[in-house]
Amino acid sequence: MPAPPPGESLWRNPAVGRREFRARGRLWGVIVIWMFCAALYWGPQLSVAAGVIVPEHGARPSV
Repeated sequence: MPAPPPGESLWRNPAVGRREFRARGRLWGVIVIWMFCAALYWGPQLSVAAGVIVPEHGARPSV
């Protein structure tokens, strides 16, 4: 694996990414909207789907 370019490091890159993310207010809104969608729609949907599929087809995958 090649060495990173000068000025970049494993610890510096995440810090730069966090700073860039915080600097963009629109991203916060998008992230919050998707968090609510995941918590209010997809989360319960997965539980309901599992409650319907498992009794019908069993808990093991069929091969």
